[in-house]
Amino acid sequence: MSLFKKFLILTALPFVIILGVFIFSKNTTNEFKDVFLTIFSFGFFVIIAFNSVYVSDYLKKQNYKLFSKLFLSSLTTLVSISLFSFVLNIILRDSNFRLTTVFSQAILGICIFLLEYLVLYVLEKKDSSILKFEDRKHHYFGLVLSVILIEFALYLLIIYRDINDLYEFILLNKFLIIYMILVPVFSLLFIRLFVYFKFDTIANILLSSFCSVVISFFSVVILVLKEFKFNSNPGVYLIIYLIGLFSSLSIYAFLYYRNQISERKLLKLQNIQKDAQYLELKNQINPHFLFNNLNTLISFIEVNPSKAIDFGHNLANVYRHYLKKQEEDFVSLKVELLFIKEYLEIYKAKFENGFNFSISDEFTENQYVLSSTIQELIDNVFKHNNLDEENPIEIKIYMKNDHLVIYNSVNSKNRTDSTNFGLVNINKRYEILTNSSIVIINDKNSFSVQLPILNLE
Repeated sequence: MSLFKKFLILTALPFVIILGVFIFSKNTTNEFKDVFLTIFSFGFFVIIAFNSVYVSDYLKKQNYKLFSKLFLSSLTTLVSISLFSFVLNIILRDSNFRLTTVFSQAILGICIFLLEYLVLYVLEKKDSSILKFEDRKHHYFGLVLSVILIEFALYLLIIYRDINDLYEFILLNKFLIIYMILVPVFSLLFIRLFVYFKFDTIANILLSSFCSVVISFFSVVILVLKEFKFNSNPGVYLIIYLIGLFSSLSIYAFLYYRNQISERKLLKLQNIQKDAQYLELKNQINPHFLFNNLNTLISFIEVNPSKAIDFGHNLANVYRHYLKKQEEDFVSLKVELLFIKEYLEIYKAKFENGFNFSISDEFTENQYVLSSTIQELIDNVFKHNNLDEENPIEIKIYMKNDHLVIYNSVNSKNRTDSTNFGLVNINKRYEILTNSSIVIINDKNSFSVQLPILNLE
């Protein structure tokens, strides 16, 4: 659907709804004869539709984030309606003109803008995947509470002039107050129910809003008020339904937004893991790695059979680790360090006194690190340093402040083409999976990387 068609629909739809309300309401026909009301209503809905469609689309093209775009669009709506109302009142010389009236009209405009914005947002996502409910319960509590607070804030901003006595205000508005608390709660429950039955976006929102409105309305009437006189003005029930629709739209849109963030993180992580797996395969499990080590094994057999046996055992254990290693994000630190010891012994057999290494044994069974990270860091040591028997590299692996430290002295090859791709990859994986980062310490004589240790029961 083009932007212009969206603009026309959002401009015309409020008039259709209001016209329907007026037709079925009493003593409202004279309002259409009010020139100010007619001009203001037309301009009011045109401005809101323009901000919902064109301003939001412009901000989207500028790559603003969702909440930044929503805030700026709302601010633009507030300012434009305020200016329009102020200028119109001056031109028509309305005797009842007040600045507080302008402010209330602007806040009402924001309410309608938010409703239209949410409608467009969920319509654009109607072909998306079904929502997933994987967050903790307190996340949903916070979501419902946020919607309730937004509804109350907007309502109070619109009618604040009529609040003279807080207690009296609560008594007069107790139906609406309790209703605005119940509606978001039932909206979340029904959205989750209809997601379970795999309803599409449109059906889910319409049904969840309708069901939440009906149940919340009669819950307040039957359980709280116990006696209620139905209002003959359909406009009252339109407002009641719009509150419910706003609740369902807000909750669904936020859940969808969270769902999209999770999916993007998962996709990003999968790409990073593929890069890491590719790097590992490229550097280690390839014909050159096997060929070089087999040549080393043959040379040991000829000159030092005892050393050849040890080398062969270490090589076999390394490949056994590759074959057994499952596609898990986290690996036991103790098990991984046993593998690293075997891995270093292979290098030790080839380079002998070119480096020394020590590995601490102070780790427990429930400590974990991300898979392949230690091996990648060890490979970097041999990749970026000269192995000189007169100035051997020192490699140390130990624990410091809940971090695993992989330390090495520096005897640099003076390479300038390093992209640090491996370190960036490791850090991204830690950030996505654990919300923590690695620590890199690089000076003239040493280089170390600190990996966060995860304690998993």
